[in-house]
Amino acid sequence: LISSMALCGLFLVLGSSVASAQGLDNFGTRIALHVDDVFVPAKGQTICDGSPLSVGPDDCSLYNTSIVAGANNVWIVVGQAGSVGLTGISFGLEYSGSSGSGIDPAFVGWTRCTNGLDFPNSGANGEYPAPGGGNRVTWTTCQNSGSANGQFGVHALVGALYTYAYSADQLSVTPNNNVPTPELAVTDCAISTINILSVTDPALVPQLTGRVDIAGGAGYTPCGVVNTQPTTWGKIKDQYTEPGEEE
Repeated sequence: LISSMALCGLFLVLGSSVASAQGLDNFGTRIALHVDDVFVPAKGQTICDGSPLSVGPDDCSLYNTSIVAGANNVWIVVGQAGSVGLTGISFGLEYSGSSGSGIDPAFVGWTRCTNGLDFPNSGANGEYPAPGGGNRVTWTTCQNSGSANGQFGVHALVGALYTYAYSADQLSVTPNNNVPTPELAVTDCAISTINILSVTDPALVPQLTGRVDIAGGAGYTPCGVVNTQPTTWGKIKDQYTEPGEEE
């Protein structure tokens, strides 16, 4: 198995390039959010045990995306991934709160729920999970558990956020904008990386990522939405390199 550090290196080397055509297996991947009241772990549990993958649906179109202000947990889940499975993800986080208003960044905590590593970076407001921050997260073992009936694709839990919102706000998954080339990327178990930004119309990217609305609004889950189609195969192929191949 490739190490988590080496996997992060693959993200760094490929940048906006993405790996072979096999990476299109993950073209339909979504990064979803599920919000609920604060999960109180029992003895031997962590916040990760309160995720929707632990207690409920493996269909991320059913996730809860709105809740009242106060203390909440938000789980980040990769959904609708391809059958090859996952070993890495790169994404960002955005919300507009400030001290005593909206989601207060001082009261946002992050728990990684993978068996790999985090590689957080800083945006204008500080290091992830501050608003505008980004993160690359890895698994050391292939995440290839499909949904119970096989129709919803591979789902994998990335991590959980503890948040405290004083008033209305929105929390959204975004591209990771603090790396040399912005990326909304996943790496599969064959070490093929696809930067979805490279093969998707930028105007359609918000359809691929989840949003939670606090104290108003319905939020948004990207799962179950009709998949956007890549551009012509020739253009897509130009965005790919094989691991170890010259760009």
